[in-house]
Amino acid sequence: MLTNPTLQYLRQMKLGAMADAYTQQLQDPNAQSLTFEERFGLLVDHEWVNRQNHRQQRLIREARLKINAAPEEIENHVSRTVFCQEDFPGFIITFSLV
Repeated sequence: MLTNPTLQYLRQMKLGAMADAYTQQLQDPNAQSLTFEERFGLLVDHEWVNRQNHRQQRLIREARLKINAAPEEIENHVSRTVFCQEDFPGFIITFSLV
């Protein structure tokens, strides 16, 4: 099968990321040593990751968050202390969110 029609078919089927990965594989001499299953798996993985990234970006955009933040920026290693003087006088409970 010719390369250009294959790329056109992939793009018409809305598989643009797979078409890009296929083009990269054609240019990479190391990709020729991989089996069909390995190469096809890489193409599918590339398309899957691309779709998941677009989905996440769309969900974040549609959430209309007041503050632009990334999950990586959340600091959840701070330990917290709770004083339970009413229920247990003299006891201090400390826990860490990890």
